[in-house]
Parts: sequence; structure tokens; C-alpha cells
Amino acid sequence: FSSRRRHTRFLYGDIGDYTEVQSGRIAQELMEAERVSRRIHVRINSNGGEVYSGIAIFNALRHSQADIRIYVDGIAASMASVIALCGKPVEMSKYARLMQDLQRCMEEIESLEGSLSEIYAERLGMSKEEVKQTYFDGEDHWLTAKEALDLGFIDDIYDADPVPADSTPAQIYTLFNNRLVEPQKNR
Repeated sequence: FSSRRRHTRFLYGDIGDYTEVQSGRIAQELMEAERVSRRIHVRINSNGGEVYSGIAIFNALRHSQADIRIYVDGIAASMASVIALCGKPVEMSKYARLMQDLQRCMEEIESLEGSLSEIYAERLGMSKEEVKQTYFDGEDHWLTAKEALDLGFIDDIYDADPVPADSTPAQIYTLFNNRLVEPQKNR
């Protein structure tokens, strides 16, 4: 396949685990398309749906290594409008409609943040406010095993095959996922 070849993915229908636009399927299709193309077109016609599935799709598209161009063909409402925002660029048919119900999305995200803060606070011996200030600051916080142990996120470090010191989180994730597929030598 040529790297100039364009792939198109359709987000037509409701967003959710048991509907037409499923986050797991979209992420898998995106990974397959990235293997053969640097340009992916995403066409949206959706009334929205489940916030968490939508966030997963948004993140998969936003973090894609491909050039993602989004087209709103019919309607991009609620969570579908949030997904549309990650296009580089986003284009709409002159007959299409975009509807943003951000208040509902923000309420669900804030409730999740509160739950996660509570879980972290209990584990780390911090207050919920300290956790929010430290870890919900809009930044990713990647921790080495030693840092995670020192901060109290984990209880111990188990011995595994070493990974190169300069590995990215994505490379480490791939390395360990491959271990699930490729049998390891008995020790």
C-alpha cells in the first residue's frame, strides 16, 4: 500500500459500546489504517451518545500519528461535536449541523474527576484537593516504576525483562502487549 493512499472511516450513528459507533472498533480501524496510510478521513453523521466512549474515540483520533481530516456530513451533535474538534482540519457540508451540548459532557467529566481524585487520595494519603491540584492539571503525568513506588501508587516492583532506558510510554505499552502474544521463556 502507498503511504499516500487515503482511508475513510465513518462515524455514522450513535456513539456507545452497543451502538453503531463503538470506541473499540474505531480505535482498531484507526490502527489498521495508520499502518498503510498517513492520511485518514473521518466522516461524521451522529447525534452523539455515551460520553466515555466518545472521549475514547476523541483521544484515539487526537493521538493518531496520521493526518486526520474530519468531515461533518450530516449532524455532529453533543459528543460527536466534541469528536469533530480533533480534526486537522474539520470541514462541514453546507447542509450539515453542529450542536455542542458541552454542559452535559463537562458534568460527566467533572464527576469522573471527583471519583478518580477520591481513589487517588485514599491510595496516596492525600486530600482530594491535593490530588486535583497535583494530577488534574491538564498535563500527563508519566511515572517510572520507582517514582510510582516512592509516591505510593504501587506496592512493589516485580522483575521483568529490561526495556531500553529511552523508551517512550507507547513503546513500553507495545512491548508488554506483545508479551501477551509471544510466549516468554520459562524462568
